Amino acid sequence: IARSVSVIGSDSLNTIGASALPDLTGKVGTIQFSNVGSGRNKAYIRGVSDGALAGRTQSATGLYLGDVRLTYAAPDPNLRLSDINSISILSGPQGALYGAGSIGGIVRIQPNAPDLKAARLDTSASIEQSGDRSVGSAIDLVANLPVVRDKFGIRLVAYAETTGGWIDHQNLNIEDANTSNRIGSRLSVSWAPGTDTRINLLAVSQDIEVDDSQYLIQYDGGAFRPSILEPHDNDFRLLSGSIETQTSLGILNSTTSLLSHNIYSRYDATGLFPELLPDFISPRPIDEDDKLFYVTNESRLSSPAEARIPWFAGMFVSQGHTDRDVYLRDGDFGAWQDVVYEEDRRDRITEYAVFGEMIWNLDERWTLTTGARVFGYDIKVKAATDTITGAAQRNFSGKLSKTGVAPDIRLKWQATPQIMTYLSAAEGYRGPGFNTGGFSDLSGPDQPQPNRVFSGDELWTYEFGARYIAPDGHLVLAATLFENDWSNVQTDELFVDDFAFTGNAGDSSGYGAEFHVTYEPDGHWLLQSNLMINEPEIVRPDPNFPVDRNSSLPGATEWSGSFSATYRSRTVLFGHSANVSLAMSGEFIGPSTALFRTGKQIGSRSELDLHAGIETGSLSFSAYADNLLDSSDPTFSNGNPYQVLHWNMRTPLRPRTLGFRISKSFK
Repeated sequence: IARSVSVIGSDSLNTIGASALPDLTGKVGTIQFSNVGSGRNKAYIRGVSDGALAGRTQSATGLYLGDVRLTYAAPDPNLRLSDINSISILSGPQGALYGAGSIGGIVRIQPNAPDLKAARLDTSASIEQSGDRSVGSAIDLVANLPVVRDKFGIRLVAYAETTGGWIDHQNLNIEDANTSNRIGSRLSVSWAPGTDTRINLLAVSQDIEVDDSQYLIQYDGGAFRPSILEPHDNDFRLLSGSIETQTSLGILNSTTSLLSHNIYSRYDATGLFPELLPDFISPRPIDEDDKLFYVTNESRLSSPAEARIPWFAGMFVSQGHTDRDVYLRDGDFGAWQDVVYEEDRRDRITEYAVFGEMIWNLDERWTLTTGARVFGYDIKVKAATDTITGAAQRNFSGKLSKTGVAPDIRLKWQATPQIMTYLSAAEGYRGPGFNTGGFSDLSGPDQPQPNRVFSGDELWTYEFGARYIAPDGHLVLAATLFENDWSNVQTDELFVDDFAFTGNAGDSSGYGAEFHVTYEPDGHWLLQSNLMINEPEIVRPDPNFPVDRNSSLPGATEWSGSFSATYRSRTVLFGHSANVSLAMSGEFIGPSTALFRTGKQIGSRSELDLHAGIETGSLSFSAYADNLLDSSDPTFSNGNPYQVLHWNMRTPLRPRTLGFRISKSFK
């Protein structure tokens, strides 16, 4: 197809032992993640990054579970990749394909559907050690039951995971303070009332509890932790129903979902907010509590397989609200019973869009795809702020609307059965929004940022791609040249009075190239490598935003690469036939900036992982070493967003982690 797309199947996921989306960066060179912590991270593709902080702006990368959008303006919920069929990563704006219309790209996690023919139970357990002493463990269970063969079936996934911490909190005398727990389940129900119809129900629940953050403050040649613990809770719930059926017009697929996402974070506020806290010594926290709820329908109608002009049309409607409470606390250490500042904000967001595309076969070799997204966006905000003295009491309400059209055009040339090239141009939008809270005057449109209203932004992506597949299928070469023109870049990294606000940094332009190689010399080896070169720069900075011309986008590196080598063989061990696998993967990421502001630099990093497995019958064993060389290179993270301009914060890689996993299947 005429797109930059990568698909990772279940075999590869199992071989590398991927448990979360950030584990894929060693397999796919175009996607990277911030490293704030479990349940706090953001994905970005091809360096289309607006910073590591997840605030009021719509996520640049859209995340899907099946046909359900997972995020709007929130971090990755970090769903455990248990019983997953495949993961697809599409680069660039995808408004003509998906209802989310994300400007940077789409990541789609496709779980395994219930098998309506055979019952099966899969179990696995693992134990691991990070660094010198920290121990973690995980248990996964997958149960499939065809209640009525070929008609009705259910599939249950359940898991519990503890990730051992690796950062000590010397101030509180706590070892491995950043230990985290993730527990969740997924229930899928499928009903096939007829040969052309399938109805699916999906329920997902996951809770993440992280005891402390994972950054270090560097000062005077040493590193230390903040004065208090910074816990994080991330509770995710999803209920969806979908129908896929054959109609006289084509195949109809419609999914309706209810999504609840509660996110709580505590940060150290010691030494901040002098207007409220003249005591700069006593430790105190600031708490953020976000509750998101969305009802969404995404439907599409696709042409019959024999259509002379293939087409599909989609409709997307989403209505939801985000309730955000911010509390700055003071009082006795550990109790902090006094609330000296409070912000109570309620956002009501409605999105609607129609999208689709048509494929015109110009002749045997030339194909033109024309697509578009027509969208609308409404937001209503009510916010109230107050202090313990009542001196900064403020109330605000406002509403905004935005409509537009985003085209997507692709021209493909099938030069030979083995060689394909394409040209494409696609546009993506994000809507405007409001700033509230803090003490700054946000009312004047002519004052320096932050303003009460931040503008929407748009991204045009132009691509020239080429792909070669050898006649025997053992070699695949792909190359893509791209240009990203990003106007009015939104970011949540503008800090005023120690509060985070959203602003527009200006216009960015960047040129880049991607190269992918997949080689299977025989039935045993699979070799893959990826390289991305990227030069995103701020070419027209907003004069009222603190950014310099030619500054890079935060987290966007000039180069990055990854490789993986997998060996599989069938042999006899202890008199039993067994499949043996050995996989090594590595990633290399160049330096970048942490913020739009200058002076916050992140050095380059590299990481090497090793996995080995033996499968004999229904029993399998695997061992792994993540970060094999025990690198402590820095990663893309803002650490504490309230302290990021006051301290030099560094988030190193998780230390070397050695683990062992055993799995058993019952049929």
